[in-house]
Amino acid sequence: WHTSHVYFPGAATRPCADIDVLVRPGEFQRAGAALQAAGFTETRRTGRPPRSEWAPPGRPLTLRSLELDHAENPWWIDLHQSLDRWYFRGLRAGFEPPLWKTVPVETGVGHVHGLAQPLLTVFLAMHAAFGVRDVRLLHLIELVFVIRRDTASSSLTWRDLKELLTATGTARFAYPALELAARLAPGPVDPDTRRPLAGTGTARMRRVVDAIAGAGMQLPRRTLDERLMWACGARELLCNIGELVWPSDEALPAADVARLYLRRARMLVRGQNGLRSQAR
Repeated sequence: WHTSHVYFPGAATRPCADIDVLVRPGEFQRAGAALQAAGFTETRRTGRPPRSEWAPPGRPLTLRSLELDHAENPWWIDLHQSLDRWYFRGLRAGFEPPLWKTVPVETGVGHVHGLAQPLLTVFLAMHAAFGVRDVRLLHLIELVFVIRRDTASSSLTWRDLKELLTATGTARFAYPALELAARLAPGPVDPDTRRPLAGTGTARMRRVVDAIAGAGMQLPRRTLDERLMWACGARELLCNIGELVWPSDEALPAADVARLYLRRARMLVRGQNGLRSQAR
């Protein structure tokens, strides 16, 4: 919602299916009650990260368009009380409320705030990188637009960005998207920032980034590298493998987990789901 109104040529050129609303943890229940009073219905709640999804009253149920931000497409409000990302059991990264600096955003619907720099760039990079297995070109373009505009206006400096990455330990989680954005549109990412960032990622992560960039900004095939790319060290690797064996998503019923692994077993038998790493 923020970037579509500030950084894109027009709000409709940044398609989205939901509006992300961040509130402080102590106000999460009040915010949910306010949405309920306005006629919204809670459709899902997760604990990792803590958030809930709310459907508006009388919402359309039929998807009208994948390519355009169609007025009749279904949409939701995602209510967040955290800027954390959960990668697998034992590994999460994010930003505590004292770091939640904001700026006023004009959207024509009232007084709202968006994330301030450098938090905005780092959070967008982590968001894009988190879904790297299904990387969306739109997320990389969004990152390029934000960096270009705010470095030109000096509201984003690379020194501040590096300080935030160091202070929060989020460099390796932002690295894949920043590197892919740099390869997509050479110039926006500062070379003196880009080079050290590569050293924060794992070797598996760098191979995945190379594979995506080499295949036209899409992951050519699922590999063990991609499944284990976030793990650094023996402990995290074991935790990551444990997540593959049994997902920790509390919103996934046991019956669905069983069906998921039955499908994976069939794919393995048929040779449709390779577990080998990319060729080095």
